[in-house]
Amino acid sequence: MIKMTKTMKPLKVTSSTFRKLCELLDTTPAEIAAECRKKELVKARRCLCLFLTKQGFTTFQIGNLINRDHSAVTYLKIKQVELMQIYPDEKVDYEQFERLATDVMNEGEVEEQPITIDCSSSYSYFTSVVGLFSGYFN
Repeated sequence: MIKMTKTMKPLKVTSSTFRKLCELLDTTPAEIAAECRKKELVKARRCLCLFLTKQGFTTFQIGNLINRDHSAVTYLKIKQVELMQIYPDEKVDYEQFERLATDVMNEGEVEEQPITIDCSSSYSYFTSVVGLFSGYFN
């Protein structure tokens, strides 16, 4: 029986962590998810999209979190990078948010558990892989 082991960080944002990230941006989760296009909220969404992308989240996961389509998430993060290249204040604001947000994300971090995939048979492999990814699609 062959076993492959890989350590992976679970990519989930709890409601309390998301609330703390929103507080860093002087907003609330409800305002982030709202349809409002106020300048301050759009900037907060841009920062959040770029930060979560750097943390390893997919555009679909981020979109579900902020109530937007994955293409909107892609646009927001690209726009944030462009604005940081043009305006030094945007870069300073984002870097400050990123430092604080990284601390918030690492606050509740638990030790990573190794993930084992059983390759002894095709059925064992399939059930191992399904079990591995089941937490990502809830």
